[in-house]
Amino acid sequence: MKVLIVDDETHVRAAIRLLVDWQKHGIEQVDEAADGEQAIAYIEQHKPQIIMTDMMMPNVNGMKLMEWISEHSPTTKLIAISGHGDFNLVRHTLQHGGIDYLLKPIEPDGVNEAIGRAVEVWNKEEAERSKRNQQQIQMNEFKPVVSEKLWSSLIDDPSANAQMSTVRRIQQSFELASDIEHIRLALVYVNADDEAFKHRFRHHRDLLYFSLVNIMSEYVNDSHQRGVVFRRWNSPGEIAIVLWQQTEALDILLQDINEALYRTLHRRLHFGCSDVRNFPAGMAQCYEEAKQALLERNLLLGDRYLHNVPATASTFATAASDTTIATSSHNDATRAISSPTTGTGAEGVRSIRLSAYEESWKLAVLSGSAAQMTEAVQPFMEAVRASGYLTPKLLHASYREWETIRANIAHEAVGEAAEQLLRQYPSQTAHTHASPHIAEPFSLDAWQRLWLQELTLLADACYMQQGQEQHIIFDIAKYVEQHYHQDISLQEMAQRFFVSREYISRKFKQQFGINLSDYLAAIRTKKAKLLLMNPHLRISQVAAMVGIPDEKYFSKVFKKQVGVSPNEYRKSQQL
Repeated sequence: MKVLIVDDETHVRAAIRLLVDWQKHGIEQVDEAADGEQAIAYIEQHKPQIIMTDMMMPNVNGMKLMEWISEHSPTTKLIAISGHGDFNLVRHTLQHGGIDYLLKPIEPDGVNEAIGRAVEVWNKEEAERSKRNQQQIQMNEFKPVVSEKLWSSLIDDPSANAQMSTVRRIQQSFELASDIEHIRLALVYVNADDEAFKHRFRHHRDLLYFSLVNIMSEYVNDSHQRGVVFRRWNSPGEIAIVLWQQTEALDILLQDINEALYRTLHRRLHFGCSDVRNFPAGMAQCYEEAKQALLERNLLLGDRYLHNVPATASTFATAASDTTIATSSHNDATRAISSPTTGTGAEGVRSIRLSAYEESWKLAVLSGSAAQMTEAVQPFMEAVRASGYLTPKLLHASYREWETIRANIAHEAVGEAAEQLLRQYPSQTAHTHASPHIAEPFSLDAWQRLWLQELTLLADACYMQQGQEQHIIFDIAKYVEQHYHQDISLQEMAQRFFVSREYISRKFKQQFGINLSDYLAAIRTKKAKLLLMNPHLRISQVAAMVGIPDEKYFSKVFKKQVGVSPNEYRKSQQL
């Protein structure tokens, strides 16, 4: 804390310095002024918390100084010092918030007590001010969240009672005009993973959205409030602009916003625009129209960033709503510029299904040839280019088709292991270009590279899985060769190598051309032939040594493999 002593007598100022225990009161700085004029200059620059002032001084006296402090530094605590016990002076001190009125000569106890009260009062008031400031900061921080939630609820709950209640709350809390009749809504999806945004904001997504809302708000309400900008509640990345004045100028406004975004963030964004609707009943309809405009925009028209509601959606909405107003002349003009392309191109691409290319893609993946995969992707891309029309909706449809095709190819390649393979090597379409709202221009060349990457990734995964499967089958064969003399069954092999019995049977037959049981019988027979060379070993002993304790069954297996019984084979070898 800082204290200023104001008195035209030097010895009085020195006495006060000596009499007060400044450290006890937590006061770190004590300064002096010879009159009120010097004191005012000091106060303006240093803002002391406590001022002790004489009442009778040349130039600006104590009474005038108190009047000035009451007006310009009202939180400062005043202690009057005077050689006169004049009632008018005391009253003047009290009227201007004085803590105490000390008579000269100053007593140590009196001045310390006065300083203590001044410190106590100032600290108490400062704590209250700090609390109020913190509450105000919290309210200011919370206010945008409340605004977002209220405006979003006009979209999420279109019932008349809920909407009227919400509008009243917005009017009370945010000074919304009461004469709003018609609105237009623009919707933008912000991809926080866009490279330009990540470079500027790193991983501070909320800061990105806050900045975008602020930039847009400056243009929407440049001179007076004609609309609102808000993030859609619980819909990450969605920002809505609602305009209720000069709705016909929305397209121009959005172009200005995009130019500002390009200057500051080096990105333009895609805006979907609704028709003009009644407020508040048309809010949900406006949102759906703007959303539809974004989903059905032509990605191949890279220089267009404003997209109006498609004619079919607008017609349907008009028929479904009794509150729609006539705006056909304006909408026809803007739609001619910004709406998705219609006609043969659009119809043509709807017939281009990824499933039509499934067989060629499957063969390319199973071949593992990079050249074959490049060649397989080409016809699909040529068909899309020829159509001249590709929308975010069609993008998503192709990605959904790909998930099915991908699963089919994986099952063909690795059978039962396909499910594990698909989990281990997820599709990249979920992360690359999967968002229909990317700010950067859409590139067909990049999209073609994505499909080639998908095929290559799947081919590599299948190859690795097949290699692992082959490795397991050879491990099983090696185990059988080393443990042929033990009791070996399919069930035991399945448990030991963590695969199913059916899997072993199928893969063993594919790899070696025979069943596991026949493979085991062949090994046992081969070992038995060697043991039968020893005339001192009985047939039963040989049978047990190769893992078949039943002599009759051993003879049956041996004869099936060799064509003669064990006894006959032994005799033939002794000749």
